[in-house]
Amino acid sequence: MNILMLGNSFTYCNDMPGMLAEELNASVTEVVRGGAYLHGFLDQEDELSQLGMAALVGEIHECDGRNMCRTFGGRPCGLWDYVVIQEQSFNAVGNPDDYVKSAVELCRRIWSVGAVPVIYGTWGYRDGSMKLKSTWLTFDEMRKRQTAAQTRAAKEGGALLADVGIAFDKADFDVYAPDDYHPNEAASRLAAKTIAETIRAHAARERKRPDVELREVTKDNWRKCVVMQVSEDQRDYVAPNGYSLVQAAYEPDRYPLAVYMDGEVVGFAMYAYDEDVNMWMIYRLMVSHDMQGRGVGRAALQKLVEKIAAEHGAREIAISAEPENVLALGLYRRMGFELDGRVIGGEIFMIKRV
Repeated sequence: MNILMLGNSFTYCNDMPGMLAEELNASVTEVVRGGAYLHGFLDQEDELSQLGMAALVGEIHECDGRNMCRTFGGRPCGLWDYVVIQEQSFNAVGNPDDYVKSAVELCRRIWSVGAVPVIYGTWGYRDGSMKLKSTWLTFDEMRKRQTAAQTRAAKEGGALLADVGIAFDKADFDVYAPDDYHPNEAASRLAAKTIAETIRAHAARERKRPDVELREVTKDNWRKCVVMQVSEDQRDYVAPNGYSLVQAAYEPDRYPLAVYMDGEVVGFAMYAYDEDVNMWMIYRLMVSHDMQGRGVGRAALQKLVEKIAAEHGAREIAISAEPENVLALGLYRRMGFELDGRVIGGEIFMIKRV
């Protein structure tokens, strides 16, 4: 497993990335700088951004111990599996919109390289400390704002949330270093364990792929296809299934399919041979909002690729998504679709060779 960490002293303090490498028996690379904000990783003029983005796309995949960049747990092999991002602790409290905007953009870039983003949720300053008093907030107020911003960033970016702050709140030992806001060594170990548990849980879900089936759309199931909807925040990215069925009715070279699991319709897909790009292309893939988060989309996409290859002899299969649809782009990259540099109709074009 290969993990990249982007953050500041809350990440590198006590060599926490090395602890994470031990927890997961993984290769962990850090790109860090004391006091860094996430928007610093997006500033093209900032050395931190240049190094972080080069590492993200694989131009720097192992660090040699130079300032800001180290690798723990052995040389990484292949693409990043997870990228952990950590914000300057008070920015999520004092400027949540800036934090969320930066986090979501980083998540989009992480998904685009086929990795899974992880929000490293931080903690409040020690209750009663001068550091906390300087914020004019109580400990509970700081934690409430932190949690709200971090949860929002994870939701909008489609990221995992490793809520280290909650783990610290529940700890039965003192988590603070003498400065009242950095973690002590035991707390860094707890942070590593919390991040590791989040990643392990996700990896286990990824391995447990549900058994889905693709069936023709018929008079018996078309109504169920039509009434299905994705979650509200995805509706701008997916055409209604009713529209897709009308297309298929008047353009007979399109193949609409119902996605079944346990005998129930849980999703919809449609593909066709696209003469403009001279290959088979998946035009639609959606999962009902109440069935999302269970691996249905991943399993359905795999079945769809296998079906197109087997029944039509396809050697290449195309798919596309809008640049803002970070969850779809990440899924496609993890399923082996590669960017080919084209943007067609405002959507990022991707190809899988089978």
